[in-house]
Amino acid sequence: MATTIASPTAGAAPLPFRPLRALRLFFAVLRAPERTDLVFAFFDAMGGDDGPRHLAALRASPSGRRLLAQRSSLLERLADARLAALPESTLGGAYACAMRGRGFEPDGLLAYRSQSEAARLGDAASRWLSDRINVMHDLWHVLTGYGTDPLGEAALIAFSQAQIPTRSFPVLLLGAALKGPKSWDLAWPRYLWRAYRRGKRARLLTAAPLEEMLDRPLAEVRRELRIGAPADWHAQGVWVGELGVRA
Repeated sequence: MATTIASPTAGAAPLPFRPLRALRLFFAVLRAPERTDLVFAFFDAMGGDDGPRHLAALRASPSGRRLLAQRSSLLERLADARLAALPESTLGGAYACAMRGRGFEPDGLLAYRSQSEAARLGDAASRWLSDRINVMHDLWHVLTGYGTDPLGEAALIAFSQAQIPTRSFPVLLLGAALKGPKSWDLAWPRYLWRAYRRGKRARLLTAAPLEEMLDRPLAEVRRELRIGAPADWHAQGVWVGELGVRA
């Protein structure tokens, strides 16, 4: 799907569920999974507010409580031009290389989020967590090894549902599973299931001090966060490509 792991914002009034609009947007996203604006609109149409649960999970972790007390800006760290000087074997170097190669900016998702959620932002802690979740999305691509193509985005949604569950992600995953590559052995749904299990096994990434890990080897960070290398979870390799093709 489109590049996003945005969640509804904690501390704001929950949005109502608008089933007809959600259904129309669901099919629109399946037709154009690269349309980030459609994904955010779909989130809004699904309604609800998972933010308080995410904030509670953060506060349940010692490292999460420290991050919440400090409220440092992950965006500032990721936008630091000095990341490009780090070796590509490091988390920060790999991130800078990926962003440069794709023409992405660290604050790219915030513009889409601001269109749909700006009027609903709650307290300072909720706004900080909402920004952090959006900004770290492309860092999660690097940590997991899942690409920004539609198959990679679907795998990252499965991983993200295990980390920060929302009511929207399972619906998108169902669509991705049904529209994704077809094979007699159901290889694609099983691939998504492994991505979900990978997210379940990993440490809570919203509570991880990722800004302090950027100069460390990527393989070392993956081990510490219990993410593992892509080959550990996908022995046949990471899937790359469009939805709607045969495996």
